[in-house]
Amino acid sequence: FSYLTSTKPLSGTTMSIASVLQGKIEYTALKRLPFFVILGRLDMLMPGGFRSPTCTSRGLSTKYNGLKGVGLLALFLFEPNLRGAVYLDVDAAIIDFSVVPADFLRLSPVADLVATT
Repeated sequence: FSYLTSTKPLSGTTMSIASVLQGKIEYTALKRLPFFVILGRLDMLMPGGFRSPTCTSRGLSTKYNGLKGVGLLALFLFEPNLRGAVYLDVDAAIIDFSVVPADFLRLSPVADLVATT
């Protein structure tokens, strides 16, 4: 829990984990959207310390991108009436409150899931 309430500025910004989390809460309240936080690191539960594939030749170093999808699948299992979901890393800030999740889904009208990282 202390990670989510950290007020230490993130690299390259004056925003903290606590402030970007507060922004997400304010956004979902303003847009009347449900808000979920998925906590934990699933890799700790997997034998051999599972690491999802990354494209290190392009400078990416995050080893857990594949586990984000597992969290989204779990969300839909626990909340089967959801029509869609947008995943944001805890350190990602919402900077444009005029955009809604449906705007992302309209980018590809035949897709059931749109993902980016």
